Amino acid sequence: LTRRLIQHGHQAYIVGGALRDALLGSEPKDWDVATDAGPDTIHHLFHDLTRFDLKHGTVTLVYQRRHYEVTAFKGKTGLGRSIEEDLSHRDFTFNAMAYDTTDGKIIDPLNGKSDITGKVVRAVLNPSERFQEDPLRMMRAIRFAEELGYSVDPKTLGAVGPLAHAIEGVAPERIRDELLKILSVRRPSKGFTLMRKTGLLKRILPELLEGYRKRQNKFHRYTIYRHIMETVDSVEPDPVLRLSALFHDIAKPRVRKKANGRWRFLGHAGASVALTKQIMTRLRF
Repeated sequence: LTRRLIQHGHQAYIVGGALRDALLGSEPKDWDVATDAGPDTIHHLFHDLTRFDLKHGTVTLVYQRRHYEVTAFKGKTGLGRSIEEDLSHRDFTFNAMAYDTTDGKIIDPLNGKSDITGKVVRAVLNPSERFQEDPLRMMRAIRFAEELGYSVDPKTLGAVGPLAHAIEGVAPERIRDELLKILSVRRPSKGFTLMRKTGLLKRILPELLEGYRKRQNKFHRYTIYRHIMETVDSVEPDPVLRLSALFHDIAKPRVRKKANGRWRFLGHAGASVALTKQIMTRLRF
């Protein structure tokens, strides 16, 4: 694909997750090509391949039963932009590298390789600007950290709280998919803790926080939220099992009543079923 673009006078680089995965020693899963060619040109040059458009500026090509996303350079100056400008508008430094297939060199103006070595999730240049461009990146930062066993750069994490409200403008389907990815990591509770502390969880799953209470005095109170998190961590990372664990007691705080000095949760199973349906409908499951 890159060879054909280059032969017709265009720039073309492998970018994104495939390059990151290769540097991590993993099998690349998602293949992306960045080019100075626009969508119409891409359609013309690859008229012999099955192709479709799902995202603005991106053409998905099907070659040997694999999907490849070919995207025009990102930037503010129209076609003719550079790969360096494109990389400066990507989400995190380890996703802001490009592989030049003509000479085998990696273009890394934002020190993505260094952050891979240091195991840091760092937003490109200005975290607030990157999150405003796409608020889902706030969830992605937390997901990458838990998926890879990295820490989140303090400046990057600090930008999440003031912008947490912006996640409400993201399509529910995208939030759903990112939530499932966080639920698939080894210990989802760590990701949920970061989402809770940054204010994201309040915007995404406020029902879950109804079962959270801060500890009082020096004794740690065993809360419904903590119980749910321990349950999520303890089941195998199957999406249905993890979702079941996440929602199994979701309505307990709503039916909690004290009788004879003890808390009772009468009817919480049925209430949790009804609340789970509401949440999953809202997130377009």
